[in-house]
Amino acid sequence: MKITEITVRLGETVNLGNYSNYRPEIAATAEITPVENANRAMEQLTYELQSRLADLVDDALEQAEMEPKYASRLFGVRINRLRGVVLVFEKGLELPAAKTWRDADRWERPDGLSHYMRQDTAMAEAERLEAEGDGELALYLIEHQEDMDVLPELPDPGPEPLWSQKGLREWLLRIFTPEAEWDMLAALPHVTPDHIQAVFYTSPFSTYNKLKDSILAVPVAQADEDDRPENERFPDNWDEEE
Repeated sequence: MKITEITVRLGETVNLGNYSNYRPEIAATAEITPVENANRAMEQLTYELQSRLADLVDDALEQAEMEPKYASRLFGVRINRLRGVVLVFEKGLELPAAKTWRDADRWERPDGLSHYMRQDTAMAEAERLEAEGDGELALYLIEHQEDMDVLPELPDPGPEPLWSQKGLREWLLRIFTPEAEWDMLAALPHVTPDHIQAVFYTSPFSTYNKLKDSILAVPVAQADEDDRPENERFPDNWDEEE
């Protein structure tokens, strides 16, 4: 029997989360000429339908903010407002993590986007974000790690203030210190993170207004009245917990 026509039907059920499924189905028919091989024709038609079905599946996954299943290369979209960048980058690349005394890189994934998607989808979303940025964001496509060097640097924060050099920021924020006081406190030699911590843990108060006098006061070293040699005060078999 001579085959003159073939039909291929394909379908796939996709889990989209939240108890939701999607099942695309496609079919195609092709006529076979007398000189064509029916098996090869069916293989070719099946391959074409598989490619189209994969696109339908990946479309549905992206719309559900899920990672595509069939795309061979995936790309993420992130925004860095400090650098003024909307970045499209290939999955697997490491994003810059630069720091200055004032700023640190923050890469935001825009709402409504999956972590990774197909390149065409990622570029379309990035172009939309760039347009919505009113000139504050520039689009970059990075496909190789070494190309991260072309991104703009973090803004120059200027000279590092003394409170930053002394590592006071965390404690000054923790006790709600007005920023107008930071330079004055940092200029005092005895004001260190350890000093503020000691004042904090030995006081019933927890805010700068209540702790200020104690922080400004220079700590007085306690005299050691035990003048015995250390080997007598702490013999070899002495146990601190006893």
